[in-house]
Amino acid sequence: MKFEEIFKIISFISKIIIIIFLFFNITIQLGNNIIVPLKINGENDKKIEIKRNLKMLVPDLSDSLANEISDSIEIASEITNINNNILISVAYHESKMKPHVESSAGYKGIMQATKHDKYEFAIVDIIRGAKKLEDWINYRKGNLTYALASYNGGTNPPQQSFTYANKVIKLAKKLDKKEIKWQKKKLKKKKKW
Repeated sequence: MKFEEIFKIISFISKIIIIIFLFFNITIQLGNNIIVPLKINGENDKKIEIKRNLKMLVPDLSDSLANEISDSIEIASEITNINNNILISVAYHESKMKPHVESSAGYKGIMQATKHDKYEFAIVDIIRGAKKLEDWINYRKGNLTYALASYNGGTNPPQQSFTYANKVIKLAKKLDKKEIKWQKKKLKKKKKW
């Protein structure tokens, strides 16, 4: 046998092995349902859902701020393991998604998490607020209502902080169930009267 014939046989066998490998790899992926469709625009489903929820709550929110907040909430949710709709709801109740808001008590930013620093970047503010809420959740041994009330009212939260906590949870549940569209339409009808 000549060298050229041996090379052709080895090349042919190599191609068959690669095809078999690819076939089994694809078969295994399909069996495990792990093939993920390619997103051309770079946004994942979670970010799209967060941005949609933000726009439903605050329709006049600019696209650039909605993108910045949705990125920040997605990262904060992954860091703290807090449901993104809880974080959206906290941000909505604290500031209506306005980054430069200051409360009467002196708290600043989207999450109203600090008195001392005024951050220009939503990501810092949102992660700081999420970490603060995570600390309260740990301090309250997983009791989300009590943790949210403490986020709002401190170590010994007043009754109004528990009302706040219930509103945050109720809104987050509506976002989870995608019921917010119905609420917005109903509110618009009331405003017309």
